[in-house]
Amino acid sequence: WFEGKRRVAVECKLTEPEFGQCSRPNLTPKASNYHRAHCDGTYTLQRDRQTRCSLTEIGVGYWKYVPKLFGWPSDVDLKPCPLRDTYQLTRNILAACVRPDGTVDDSDGHALVIYDGRNPAYRPGGDAERQWASTVEGLRDERLLRRCSWQRLARHIARDSTMVWLVHGLAVKYGILAN
Repeated sequence: WFEGKRRVAVECKLTEPEFGQCSRPNLTPKASNYHRAHCDGTYTLQRDRQTRCSLTEIGVGYWKYVPKLFGWPSDVDLKPCPLRDTYQLTRNILAACVRPDGTVDDSDGHALVIYDGRNPAYRPGGDAERQWASTVEGLRDERLLRRCSWQRLARHIARDSTMVWLVHGLAVKYGILAN
């Protein structure tokens, strides 16, 4: 993340087919914390927990802040859990908007995703695009989540002679061209 006048949490995607999802629904019975932490993918009381979220149960505070930034209430059951597929994007928004003192400030921060525009997952109908749309749809202020393709970024930074090394590296390693 970058911190200054504005806080920006940056997620760089290159070959990934989607954004990260909550791991709790994917826990298998072989996992040491399965009986305590497994979730069925809904935001409901499960497995004799006192809270609706397995992560909240162990002290992770996402749901303390989520209702302040998203239209997802924390005091009712939600089926499916809105964080299941939007987990990584939501965490990035929280990183940009929740201050160290626990206050939420959505006036000067945002999350930025830089993705490979050739990746079909980030195009209409793709898994990452679906996750993106679900996250934006849930936000109280959609400006908190932004995106830019690597191709667009490469075109922009190619104008700066001190960044030639990065443009060259993107082209060589990933085939991302600045034209």
